[in-house]
Amino acid sequence: MHYISKKYSICCAHRLEGHPKCGRLHGHNYEIEVKTGGLLTNGMVIDYEKLDRLVKPIIDELDHRYLVSLDNIAADDPYYLVNLERRTANVPDDMFLLEVQQSTAELIASWLYDQVQMACIQGGYLGLLMYMEVMVCETPKVMAKYNKF
Repeated sequence: MHYISKKYSICCAHRLEGHPKCGRLHGHNYEIEVKTGGLLTNGMVIDYEKLDRLVKPIIDELDHRYLVSLDNIAADDPYYLVNLERRTANVPDDMFLLEVQQSTAELIASWLYDQVQMACIQGGYLGLLMYMEVMVCETPKVMAKYNKF
């Protein structure tokens, strides 16, 4: 099997509810890598441009947003509550509800994996599901990977 990968960069804010340090609102310049493998068609696993069309819309939804987790909402996150008030005033939404318990690198990686997998299925790229991995780096030294193999 052959493998390819592509890296993406986004900036996001988040906070880990209940964590002594990371419970404060802070941000990361995330580096995200999507790796996939499969059989070759015309010498390629998939054209990188086609991979971009699958992945980039998902990544772009998160870029420059505050990632709100289910734990943030359950704890009446003050930033989320302020945004609810702003939303009623027709101010653009600068938050993204990430439907995971906490916005950790591990859970962001698994959420992204599921989203990319769904895009592959909807786009008819079932061959890419033979192998897929998503890596989320919060810093150059800290990263989490997710795959189902």
